[in-house]
Amino acid sequence: MTLQTISKTAVERTLKLIRLPADAALRAAPEGRVRSLFGQALDRADAAVRQAAGNALRDEQLKDEAARLRSAVAEREPGGQPYADPGARTRRSPRSGAAAAEASQRAAAAAAKSAKRRKRVDEKQTVSAAEEAADKSREERVEALQDQAEELGGPNDGLELKEAAERARTEARRSG
Repeated sequence: MTLQTISKTAVERTLKLIRLPADAALRAAPEGRVRSLFGQALDRADAAVRQAAGNALRDEQLKDEAARLRSAVAEREPGGQPYADPGARTRRSPRSGAAAAEASQRAAAAAAKSAKRRKRVDEKQTVSAAEEAADKSREERVEALQDQAEELGGPNDGLELKEAAERARTEARRSG
């Protein structure tokens, strides 16, 4: 079992667990518009969570399930069909035509924007880590030179090492 499979299973089971009380309330609600709207809201929220998890985990199956749920909700909305039992809900194929193309374009744009944002964050973290490593390296070099100067303690050798340490410290201040 891969990490992605484990993560997907965790997402699905968490959603199922979270939906249990909401589905029970939905079954207890009287037939009508409120029940239908409540069911559609549950499916929309489920689809949103699946889409977000699919994007985060880069799992195409979760993204496809989210698209199917959204399309099922969209198909129920215009006709005003009452929401049936949550256990009897079926997953339908994504809608076709201009609406599907538009939804696909919006999803692609959102995914591209998210990828760009992740890339910028990763780049900032990489630069920050490199700068921290360089600073640490300079500090360690200065400390090593100072330690050598203290160990030698002689007037000529120690003086040269102290001057080298001071030069390194000045250089570190200028570049840092």
